[in-house]
Amino acid sequence: MLQEVFPLGGAFWDGGSETFINKGTNGRWKEVLTQEQSERYEKLCEEKLGTACSRWLNTGEW
Repeated sequence: MLQEVFPLGGAFWDGGSETFINKGTNGRWKEVLTQEQSERYEKLCEEKLGTACSRWLNTGEW
């Protein structure tokens, strides 16, 4: 199964298949951006993608 999903066991990625797919936990990067950067990102998302797509991207909800 691993070979079907990760050719050559994920050798193309740093750390192999163990690091290619992350933990999938929400909010892991929450502390990386400042409040100002987060607000700028959200504003740009809405400007470039529209309200519905921006909401989906940021929350996973339609």
